[in-house]
Amino acid sequence: MDIFHTDHRHRILEDTNDDDGTTKIEDSELLRNTFMIYGSIFAIVLVLYCWLRRQFPKSYAVRSWAKDIKTDLANDQFGFFSWLWKVHQISEDEIMEECGMDAVCYLRLIRMGYRISAVGVFDMIWLLPIYYLAEESSETASITDGIVKTTIAHVPAGSSRMYATIIAAYFIFGYAMYAILKEMEWYIEMRHKYLKKPLPQHFAVFCRNIPKEVLDNTHLEQFFGSCFSDENVLEARVPMKISNLEKEVAKRDETLEKLEHALAVYQKDGERPQHKEKIDEKKMCGPKELVDSINFYTAKLEEENKAVEEHINHLQEIAIKGNHEESSKQNNGTDIENPAGDESSAHKSFVSSVAAKTSNLATSMASKTGSQLTHSLGHAVSFVTGSDDGELYPSGFVVFKKISTANAALQMIHHRKPFTMEVIEAPNPKDVYWGNVGRTHKDLQLGRLGSFAATSALCLLWTIPMSFFASLSNAGAAREDVEFLDDLFDKYPGLIPVLEQLAPFLVVIFNALLPIILEQFTLFEGPVSSGVVASSKFIKLAAFMIIQTFFVSAISGSIFQAISDIIDDWTEIIDLLANALPAQGTYFMQIILVTTTLNMVFELPRLVAVVMAFLRKYLGPNLTEKERSKAFMGLRAMSDPAPFIHPKFTSQLVLYFIILFVYAVISPITPLITGICFLFMSSMYKHQFIFNYPKTDSGGKLFANFIQIAISCMLIAQITIFGLLGLKKAAKQLPIYIPLLCITILFNMYIKQMHFRVAQFLPTHEGLTEDLHLNEDFDYSFLEGAYIQPALAAEPRLAPDASLTENIDTNKPHEEALIDVDEGEGLGENVGSAETEEDVDDEKKNMLT
Repeated sequence: MDIFHTDHRHRILEDTNDDDGTTKIEDSELLRNTFMIYGSIFAIVLVLYCWLRRQFPKSYAVRSWAKDIKTDLANDQFGFFSWLWKVHQISEDEIMEECGMDAVCYLRLIRMGYRISAVGVFDMIWLLPIYYLAEESSETASITDGIVKTTIAHVPAGSSRMYATIIAAYFIFGYAMYAILKEMEWYIEMRHKYLKKPLPQHFAVFCRNIPKEVLDNTHLEQFFGSCFSDENVLEARVPMKISNLEKEVAKRDETLEKLEHALAVYQKDGERPQHKEKIDEKKMCGPKELVDSINFYTAKLEEENKAVEEHINHLQEIAIKGNHEESSKQNNGTDIENPAGDESSAHKSFVSSVAAKTSNLATSMASKTGSQLTHSLGHAVSFVTGSDDGELYPSGFVVFKKISTANAALQMIHHRKPFTMEVIEAPNPKDVYWGNVGRTHKDLQLGRLGSFAATSALCLLWTIPMSFFASLSNAGAAREDVEFLDDLFDKYPGLIPVLEQLAPFLVVIFNALLPIILEQFTLFEGPVSSGVVASSKFIKLAAFMIIQTFFVSAISGSIFQAISDIIDDWTEIIDLLANALPAQGTYFMQIILVTTTLNMVFELPRLVAVVMAFLRKYLGPNLTEKERSKAFMGLRAMSDPAPFIHPKFTSQLVLYFIILFVYAVISPITPLITGICFLFMSSMYKHQFIFNYPKTDSGGKLFANFIQIAISCMLIAQITIFGLLGLKKAAKQLPIYIPLLCITILFNMYIKQMHFRVAQFLPTHEGLTEDLHLNEDFDYSFLEGAYIQPALAAEPRLAPDASLTENIDTNKPHEEALIDVDEGEGLGENVGSAETEEDVDDEKKNMLT
């Protein structure tokens, strides 16, 4: 291990010339070049954006005009540059109301980072001269770079100047703990404000693994009525398998879109649109016939309306009565328990009823034309296939009339068997992942295990590119680790500064892929809402930021040797980080600058959104307002901006915080860099939340997760500094430093006792007080049916927009929509009309009238 440590010390203290004679770019020059490149990009984009936002307010102030997301906060455009500070005049309560609590929490985390950085800048003022003017010694004599001289690497081993390092650590970590405590007090207050809002999710709970004896709407409602009182329960909704109904509804929606498009074409051109349609489904390769689009889709919509209406009515009966009543009917009144998830007698009854309906349907179709008969038979088969629907899932939503009752239900144990009748927070009805609500306990456990295994495997594989990118930031280390780079640098020495600038850029770009991959892993876990997905994805991303972008980048010069040593003795990780981190300070400052600049380049000019909106303007259906506002092949209209990706950007803050905590006393210039970045990010993202991003709200759940991770980052940083002081032979200073570690551990234990639990739930007294404001005239209509599956809640009968049907005859018989495609030949038995060319022409004229 002495050889390994010596190698890393050489990396920390290496001269401007490597042993092989290759000139090494000094940290000062590297940082200066980074500022010049990315600082220039930053300034150009900022000025360009300030001009664009004034010239094109529809593109850069979407929430000032877009109907569904409009807010009065976006009416004031502010000045050319003054928006940078005037957005801070808008209060947090206004932001919470118009942009959501998630937005407020994200901005608050940025503000906390800025304030901790400010304390770090205070430390920098007196740490810089102490480090820079340290006495000379043989081990620091080779350090000539100005930036490296301002780090602890320039302080000789055993120097009394390391008392300053410990004092600075007490300042910044002491303030960080104070700031976290204050932020948690703020979060609890804002969280309780949020929980008091009359939103559907605050009156409801989601139940998993419901016992089979209460598995229907009626019995589940009675169960919770007995737990509290019948007066407190508004309704219960047990979701069911409705895959066939969902297909029918989707098909009907598609038909309605086509009908409205045809009507819009007629309004625009004055001519009834036509298209070719295969009418006789019995003929596999039969010819397509020309039809009047309006008449064809009108008739088709009417048939699909009828099918959907009948299907919904039957499924609603199953949801209300459950499998209990259906089972008792099939067994002459005998009450037989029906296990959750089994194909019950309810389905057999459904099949019988469908068969009867199909028989009646077939009889009524006997008098129809061949084309109609085929279409109706297809409908009958589809309806029979729907017999798979109606299987009740072992989960459900219970809606209460009082917030306090829902809050109490969340904190109670409802069954003696573990995991049975598990009650968790209900998501916003619009945010439910209905495909996951029916997953069983076994399925969920296996899904979580699979997600963990996939994430762990990815973390190991991600080490390879991350260590390679990080090695590019140090030409000497790259030569040792990658053989082809040694030859490449010898042949093209000019590549060295280019690759050292490119290394942090590659890390940032490569990490942009992580949210997409990890979201797929998160879906294995069976989340019931996007809020749960965001929370789980954030934890995974944060772990990657700490392990990969920070830890692996720090030790990348000898990553495989390092892993081997850690396996042999895990305590070596402290010495490993202590040796490697001082040499990587400039690299991490580059990462922060590159990340902030790239986020700004894409965020302010809204490059992706503007390009997508431009393409959407010319691609896809655009005749009606409904068509124009709908996404097409992933392309979104300007009036439909994509939501802010909270897990992605909040996980980036984790990287900022751990770099700040570790390097605030090791390389005192770091807090200045992070402070500048936090300051600009605060203005940029607050502006974007107000003017462009639609309101999304999970109740600030990521804030609590971030605080817990931030405390872990503090402990990692303090242990690393402890190891560094040990390597620096600071025997006199370490006894003074150890109490800081103990204080942080005790602080972590203290804040985890109650703060997060208090923030999660609304206090009983506050909930009851809020319920008292709900008088007898309170309108519960927004809760009724809020948690019905969208296909079941669909309108039984749909009709095209009234503005499109004025003065248009859509009531012609279906047969009159047909026109032969074969040069005047009659349609024969399919239509029973138009036997001559003249008749065909007359029929065309009639259709176009």
